Amino acid sequence: MRLNFLTRPVRIATGMVILAAISACAGTPPGGREGEPALVVKSRDNPTGPGKGPHVIAANLGAAYWPGLGDVDPGSAGFDPEEFDAFDKWGVALNVGYEGRIADGRLGSLWLGGQLSIASFENDSTFPVVTLPSGNTLDGDYTADLLTVTPTLTWRADLRTGVDGFVRGGAGYYRLALNESYDLYYDDIDDDEAFGGFVGLGLDIRLTEQVSLRLENQVHFVELDAFPDVLPEEDTVDAPIYFFGAGVSYRF
Repeated sequence: MRLNFLTRPVRIATGMVILAAISACAGTPPGGREGEPALVVKSRDNPTGPGKGPHVIAANLGAAYWPGLGDVDPGSAGFDPEEFDAFDKWGVALNVGYEGRIADGRLGSLWLGGQLSIASFENDSTFPVVTLPSGNTLDGDYTADLLTVTPTLTWRADLRTGVDGFVRGGAGYYRLALNESYDLYYDDIDDDEAFGGFVGLGLDIRLTEQVSLRLENQVHFVELDAFPDVLPEEDTVDAPIYFFGAGVSYRF
């Protein structure tokens, strides 16, 4: 696995998230005393009710935009565009995650957690699977599927009654796979793995005491080989990946 996500934009973006979280929690308000504790480590009990609990689980579904993947050209390896063409730049994305509150500050709180993300990008072409006696063919489809598993650090603050804003970042495992499918048949035919990172910005808009509508945008940074076995002549794909999602979060 390559540690190739540590490009300058990633280092700057991830550093800004961490510094903003620490500064927001550790700042001294006007009139405050320098001797007061700026950061209070929270226990895992829940004295303020489930709506202010120290745990959050969330899931959101939305769109992913990856311009670098759309620029990959299978024709460079001699493929017929009708059988293996370029991938769509837009795909579908799913994020699920957990966060636990680890500290409270005057302007917000720090949360440590993890996130699992899946994004899938379709290919407009098809490949023949079975030729029938009539001469017709049953065709299959290609997809490019991205999997990420990352620890996360989040700064969360109350923006107004019933609305929490948060900024977070994470770094971890990224895998891009080329898959072919037909009906229930699904096969991984090529893949690449790397270390990557992301930053995100979102809102939790409270619907009930414990359930909120979650809106979040994320930008992922990673460098992956675009199917090195199938397309050996292609360069790595290092353009950012954008996730736009909406879902629910549950606090307890």
